[in-house]
Amino acid sequence: AEGYIKIVDRKAGLMVLDTGKNVPSAKIESQFSLSKYIDILIPLGDNRKYVTAIIVPNFDACIDYLDKNSISYDEEALVFAGSGSTRVCIEVGDDFIEKEELRKRIDDDIKIANEELEEFERIQKYLIIRRKMTEETGEITPTLKIKRNIVLKNFEKEIERMYSGK
Repeated sequence: AEGYIKIVDRKAGLMVLDTGKNVPSAKIESQFSLSKYIDILIPLGDNRKYVTAIIVPNFDACIDYLDKNSISYDEEALVFAGSGSTRVCIEVGDDFIEKEELRKRIDDDIKIANEELEEFERIQKYLIIRRKMTEETGEITPTLKIKRNIVLKNFEKEIERMYSGK
């Protein structure tokens, strides 16, 4: 019988859990392409027991949701870039990402995505960050590709906390 090979991701996009399971990060990322409240999701798990993720919320959609539902947050902490129709929120306060109603929206998106993934590919824990990734922080390229190694370095302590349970 002839064998078949199925290409699911670039080698660099393949995470290998410490259990030996291969997890294509693109498969996880693609589950969130239509998410209203998640702008960027970066799956993590290389040499770890399980998959976690760093999440950059779609701040503008989140602001709309909180405003429509009369949920207060520290508006003084919001930072915007651009103007007019190109004005976007690039940073929020700590209170914003701690809002239970907002976390529920993101939890729901993760639950839905996890249903489409194999058990070992599912996101177990995640970190919501309060700012967009930018060229200035070195986390994205001019073509908006994520520089994983820089992101891992910039959020090293927070990532360790997701795995140590602290």
